[in-house]
Amino acid sequence: MNKLKKFKRDILRNDGDHDLDHDSITITKYKSFPKSKYGKLLKVIGSGTTSTVKLYELKNSNSNTENNNNNSTLFAIKEYHLKDSIETDEDYKFRILNEIKIHKSISSKNNENIIKFIDFFNINKPLSNKKNHYNYVLEYIPNSLDFIINLKSTTLLQKLCFFKQILNGVLFLQLNNINHRDLKLENCVVDLNGIVKLIDFGSSNFNNSKSFGLIGSKILAAPEIFKNLSYNSKISDIWSIGCILNKILFNKYAIWRIADPLQDSNFENYINNNNKSLNCIVPNLDIWCKDKQVIENIGDLKAVEDKVGGILLQMLEYDVNKRITMDEIMNNEWIQQINCCKTDNLIKQHQHQHSHHHSA
Repeated sequence: MNKLKKFKRDILRNDGDHDLDHDSITITKYKSFPKSKYGKLLKVIGSGTTSTVKLYELKNSNSNTENNNNNSTLFAIKEYHLKDSIETDEDYKFRILNEIKIHKSISSKNNENIIKFIDFFNINKPLSNKKNHYNYVLEYIPNSLDFIINLKSTTLLQKLCFFKQILNGVLFLQLNNINHRDLKLENCVVDLNGIVKLIDFGSSNFNNSKSFGLIGSKILAAPEIFKNLSYNSKISDIWSIGCILNKILFNKYAIWRIADPLQDSNFENYINNNNKSLNCIVPNLDIWCKDKQVIENIGDLKAVEDKVGGILLQMLEYDVNKRITMDEIMNNEWIQQINCCKTDNLIKQHQHQHSHHHSA
């Protein structure tokens, strides 16, 4: 059986209804923080306009979980708060429950490339802007892929492994009718065995929903997002994947600041080039291709143009009707040749050994 068909069959086997029925979400209520379940606060590991993420440690004597360290289990707990003074209680609740509904629906299928959902609870207080009203518990994975990719010790073979795992994660989302809408290296984490997990579903939506306006990071946003029209996020996510591949291989998401020809001359030059090649988006490509790892794992300049350029330029296709699809990406000959680690099949040559890096 074709590998892609088998992967789809396994994913869709338990496919269910994706209507956003918030009444179906169970919220555990506590009178005070459940220290017996999640232990004590160690540190704040991230903070933004809508939430704060904290690291908790539960001391225990018997645990074999991935995030177990020295007889303790670590949890990442996201505490939500109002976005701003004009966000209504209704909008606040919908925003939170939308993320929980989406993440819980896919986490229940135990895909190794999706961060694990553990719990959703609130401290029994009146709805307010207090940061600890709603709490979203996740497995804690210490390493940001953005951090790992930028290490000089990370090999090209490892980078390709990571990219293939990102593709597997996005394919899983699309087969479950979900668009991530904020794909970037900063929203990927890597466990101690080198398994990549997608995180942060706060911007995600179901594929039957229309998208409008900028969601996520501007530099990875597809050009259709800046046209003041509704767009299909499933297609826009492919553009972001192209930017990620560019960053993983060439250390830069894009040579433009924004994929809008009216705002960025570099992007205008890119879309007006009728004879596009990888050189259009990768300065000094010939120098990069002389690297020993590139020659051993991809090939010479022509091979890089054919393999990497062949698919990257299709991901970064301006015309949404011509942009490559997820199925076409996974069936691409070069992509299929990339071996990637799985929890039950770690590739020895990849030697993923990452120490704990607490990214904020």
